[in-house]
Amino acid sequence: MADSKKEEAQPVALLYTTDLSILKIKPANGRYFTLEEMQGYVGGLIQIIPLDGKDLEDKLLVVHEEGKLINLPFNLFATIEWIRYYGETDFISGDAIICDPDLIQ
Repeated sequence: MADSKKEEAQPVALLYTTDLSILKIKPANGRYFTLEEMQGYVGGLIQIIPLDGKDLEDKLLVVHEEGKLINLPFNLFATIEWIRYYGETDFISGDAIICDPDLIQ
């Protein structure tokens, strides 16, 4: 039972994919994601966007830095998160990670 509790306590992030999947992902080292891990999940160079809205929990959104420039597919769920924090001011292209700030160093 101790292993089960330890596993539950590991930090988790969500990967929003363009095929409308939401996957729970964990850092390989159990504490924070490396640059290489994040690049692997989004498929290239990353941009980290702080999501901090009034009455909403602070999160980070990690996206492909050139997602719109290279015409990656529209990401509905990541765009919905964007809208929750910033209104209908932009959209997200490509797979995206949403996580607590302490999962990225």
